[in-house]
Amino acid sequence: MTQVLAATTGLFRDRDLFIHDGSRLRRFRVSAPLQAVFFVMLLGIVAWASYATARLITGPHSVSLSLPAATEARARMIEQRQALIEAALAGQKIDSQLIAAAAAASGRLAKDGPLARVEEQQLAQAALVAKALDVRYQVTAAELKRLGITPEPLESMIDALGKAAGHEYLRYLERPNEAHLQNAAQVLLIWQVGIVDGSERNLHYWYRLMQKARLAAPITDAQIRLAQGFLRELDPELSDIVLLQQRYNALFLPEDGVHWLH
Repeated sequence: MTQVLAATTGLFRDRDLFIHDGSRLRRFRVSAPLQAVFFVMLLGIVAWASYATARLITGPHSVSLSLPAATEARARMIEQRQALIEAALAGQKIDSQLIAAAAAASGRLAKDGPLARVEEQQLAQAALVAKALDVRYQVTAAELKRLGITPEPLESMIDALGKAAGHEYLRYLERPNEAHLQNAAQVLLIWQVGIVDGSERNLHYWYRLMQKARLAAPITDAQIRLAQGFLRELDPELSDIVLLQQRYNALFLPEDGVHWLH
């Protein structure tokens, strides 16, 4: 204890400071107790700075990571919703995974900040899109009813074709040409009768359907090659398609010298 006091006394001694301001010499005395107080304050500042630095490096690290992660998840959900809206406006096929993701997190995600404003505008846009789609559906249904047309689902075939071939088939349908429409109808016929259901009942059902749509015509070899291109991922047997061609074309054989096409 005596050695500690001796060391402290040696460290903190009364010190005289002399300052000359240009006209006279000033003397200031800093006593040993005052030096000890300053030294304790300096130790406190150093200890607090060390503690704050350690907390900054270790403690808040998980919080700083969780906040950007939550923001990124909210932004990703907004992008998924926007993709749904754009697909609906463009009349494209909507991915079922996007629908499931949007349904799993329905409602608004953010309560304040820039994301909240984005979501508010997005929900308003979604409401307008839903209203427009309802109007489009009603107009389309009324027009089909007026024309006496019964829609046939194509989604199962588009899915079975695969992403690339399905996209090619839809683009082929969009071409403003009756020949392309006829060829696309024959591809659909080959799919429905040659792959889905090859029964005679289904064959005659699609024959009558083609007659009603004024698309009934014998299947040509070129249309078989076109169908093979669209159905390449399914790789159907050529012999099965040729057999279907013979069965279907037999329905157009002349009766008393007359071909019945429509």
